[in-house]
Amino acid sequence: MDRLHPGRAGSRDALLPGITGLLIPSEDPEYLTGAIHQLLGDSLRSKQMGAAARRWVAERFPHTRVHALTVALYKQILLDPLEQEERALIRGAAAAAD
Repeated sequence: MDRLHPGRAGSRDALLPGITGLLIPSEDPEYLTGAIHQLLGDSLRSKQMGAAARRWVAERFPHTRVHALTVALYKQILLDPLEQEERALIRGAAAAAD
């Protein structure tokens, strides 16, 4: 559960506050501005956070896991019983992407 938004998850799961990034309260442009200025003024901290974030993502989301999750999602979408109209929309979108 997100500390800044009780009952909502997401932001807290996507980063480690102060280590891989900064958690900014929603709808608080002044806080966001201050955080941006803070990081712009401290290139070492910015680089450290960037490196830590890269390591954190690489450890938790290796390409094999991301590939397997993507394939599983597509299989679920394609194998679930969809209305004919929905199937046609999916096929049309796939054809347009080619």
